[in-house]
Amino acid sequence: MIDNYVSNNCPDCKNVSSLAVAAQIGRLDIVSLCLAFLGIGVGFFAIFSFYAVREDAERTAEEKAAEVIDNTLKTKFDLLSMNFESDLEKIREEIELL
Repeated sequence: MIDNYVSNNCPDCKNVSSLAVAAQIGRLDIVSLCLAFLGIGVGFFAIFSFYAVREDAERTAEEKAAEVIDNTLKTKFDLLSMNFESDLEKIREEIELL
């Protein structure tokens, strides 16, 4: 139908472009609209995904930092208590010697 119309109205036209046909029958606007909505959807997805990943990374880093701090403090307090006990024993021994 389009080919006959083009060949009758434009004898010098050898072939018909699909873009020209889509523009003539109004389908190019629908395709453009669908692509625009798809692009907007991908943009929103990218923005919200960034914030979700950032929030997850912050939460994971906070949990890991708390775990490292707990382990470090526990180790330090264990060392301090061992030193305190050995110092206390030395003081008791000195008192007994007197």
